[in-house]
Amino acid sequence: MFSIYYPIIKLVSPQDGETLSGVITLKWYAIDSSDTSLDIYLYYTNDKIVWSRLNGVLHNNVDLHSGEYQLDTTMFSDGEYIFKIEAVNNYNALSFDDSGTFTIFNGYQGVKIVQVIITDKTISSTKWVKNGDRVEISTDLTGGQGLKKEDIYADLSGFGKNTHVIPDSYNGQTARWFITNVKCDTNKGEISILISINLGDSKTGKINVDNDKPEVVFVEPINGLYIFNRKLLPISRIIILGPVNYKTKVDDLISGVDYVEFYIDDELENICTENPFEWYMHKRLRGEHTISVKVYDYAGNMNSAQIIPKFFSFI
Repeated sequence: MFSIYYPIIKLVSPQDGETLSGVITLKWYAIDSSDTSLDIYLYYTNDKIVWSRLNGVLHNNVDLHSGEYQLDTTMFSDGEYIFKIEAVNNYNALSFDDSGTFTIFNGYQGVKIVQVIITDKTISSTKWVKNGDRVEISTDLTGGQGLKKEDIYADLSGFGKNTHVIPDSYNGQTARWFITNVKCDTNKGEISILISINLGDSKTGKINVDNDKPEVVFVEPINGLYIFNRKLLPISRIIILGPVNYKTKVDDLISGVDYVEFYIDDELENICTENPFEWYMHKRLRGEHTISVKVYDYAGNMNSAQIIPKFFSFI
């Protein structure tokens, strides 16, 4: 019988009740019997803010059981906050959370922008974006419950928009901008989005652009007679008898190769996620069939190549 074990996580420091200022080192202890690379999530809240997640996914980075994160408390308005930490293993089993209540005091009572997150919703990525995708820009604010939407604005010129755009939504804590069919102002490189508050704080979010397709070619088989995965004769077309190994050369110099798919006559047969990107096909085929490969990079760009061998079978 298969059992799922749940991770255990403990917030080690700072200690509950401490007053925090400047940049502090947040430490935790997290273990799981089945997973040594747990996903760690950090959240914050106070009496005016619902739970918000900070900085995506963290990992144990001190040893297999513990981790650290440099938390800049100057991102927050002065006040009392609860910080909560959770761990998720590779079976999506969630730990019981651990939390602590802290007072942040940096001598700033005004509105603070905690973070700016740019998300390509089409590919669910906060690292990569490409033309034509749907993008969401969000920013969390503390001390901003009295603000109106008109008090917050974004410089969206990096996405071909205006330099003073108010959010599409604002709930007193999080402001959001939505862009469909995005047009990046560069084909590759980095885009910066500046979020500002009237007569107040500002912060920049960044995301990488990749609009270039990856490269892909078939290395094997190429023109020749192949019998049981051996090329015996060079001829003007590809003839195959028996199993054969399809080898490709793929490359992407910007975001990198994510995965490769192999097809027979438009039917998906194999997915390869690691280099070398190849597939050993052991299927009885007769006649001409189209063998194609599709390669995807981490920005979601796709390129393809195909060959049309003629197959012979003993049966």
